[in-house]
Amino acid sequence: MTTSGTYSFDPALVEVTDEAFERIGIDPKDLNSRHFRAARRSLEFMLASWANVGILLWAVDQVTVTLTQGTASYATPVGTTAILEMILRRVSGSVYFDTVIFPMQRDEYLAIPSKTQQGLPSRYYVDRTMTLASVPVVAGATGPTIILWSSPDRSTDQMIYYRLRRLQDAGVGTNTLDVPYRWQEALAAGLTARMAEKFMPVSADSSIKQSSLNKRAKEALDLAMQEDRQRAPTTMRPRFGRR
Repeated sequence: MTTSGTYSFDPALVEVTDEAFERIGIDPKDLNSRHFRAARRSLEFMLASWANVGILLWAVDQVTVTLTQGTASYATPVGTTAILEMILRRVSGSVYFDTVIFPMQRDEYLAIPSKTQQGLPSRYYVDRTMTLASVPVVAGATGPTIILWSSPDRSTDQMIYYRLRRLQDAGVGTNTLDVPYRWQEALAAGLTARMAEKFMPVSADSSIKQSSLNKRAKEALDLAMQEDRQRAPTTMRPRFGRR
């Protein structure tokens, strides 16, 4: 038996759209621009909903920021939705020391009496307020803002953190999507269910078929979520302090 030897299956938006309409009984040759606009819009809403299902491992990036003495607030990269873990790296010659920085709640940050106090940062607060261009919290900020405490006392330290980013827009029909191989079925099944709500031909059993498509989409999403996890043992560490 001869196999392909390749691992390149990564369908473009137009192919995923064709697959979704075929599953609800519409021949792709009968599609028009309205069908494609509807599919792309529904897909964007579905990708946005996936931001709420948990941590998507392929959408986790590491970010390194060199701190500035006396500056406590730092903008996050475009598309940031959450900060997962953070350390402070202090470099001394060719040696560096990493210290965990722990998150705090809004009320904890508000209660700090001296927010400009300088020292080794040990806590951080993530301000997820939606900022308007006319009144930015931090110049250039388009997403959450990280506020450190204590305020950095050196300009050589580094803040290193993992962030969860939003999935990239679908874009034009020839684009491939910001989704890995193991999530392709969840993508196709989810789009199929959404297209069925809009375009599935009306018949005696259409409501039954819609229910079946919704169930299949949920099962595919559940399977993808079960697979999208870290495989290292979980270590529980108590964290003391005000909540």
